[in-house]
Amino acid sequence: MSLRGAFSRHRWLLVHGVTTEEWAKRWDLEPYTRPCSACGRQLTTTIPFAVGGLRGLKCPPCPCGNERTPYCLVAANGDLLG
Repeated sequence: MSLRGAFSRHRWLLVHGVTTEEWAKRWDLEPYTRPCSACGRQLTTTIPFAVGGLRGLKCPPCPCGNERTPYCLVAANGDLLG
């Protein structure tokens, strides 16, 4: 998968059964808060996801309807859950 394909959010695999804290620690991610680009509401990266060799956290959709919310990601160094 190309890096460009990785940024197609519909391809991101949401990871269930792990907390934000566990996922962040496992992949050395730093959850953060940023304003929604549409309405300015503060949103926090809390949803674990994986795509190809990348792991990350994304914000849920904003109550205003904006689905293009902030995210953070890193290159994986290991298998999905290992």
